[in-house]
Amino acid sequence: MDHLLDELVKLERGALDRWITLDPEGYLSLYDPDVTYFDPTAEARIDGREAMRTRLAPMKELRLPFTSPRYEMIGASVQQVGEAAVLTFNLVNYGTMPGEGERQDRACRR
Repeated sequence: MDHLLDELVKLERGALDRWITLDPEGYLSLYDPDVTYFDPTAEARIDGREAMRTRLAPMKELRLPFTSPRYEMIGASVQQVGEAAVLTFNLVNYGTMPGEGERQDRACRR
């Protein structure tokens, strides 16, 4: 199980490293072409990688309001049932605002 956890954390970190610079391609490259995504801010379920690509496209035009983005992945754990595995962890994001020191942006669970 440690090997599986290590592999999933490596994949997640690769995607997060891109995400914190407003590049969704790290996650998009991991999605199956038939991905289904439930977004509470969307009117309906998002079906398919291309629909996700369209949904996330505006992200590439944004500019970060802070510098030096980084994150901590805390308490990573994997649960496996048959061929399915679920990676969970706490995610804490940090950034430096102009004229301020580093601060915690927000915390969330995945």
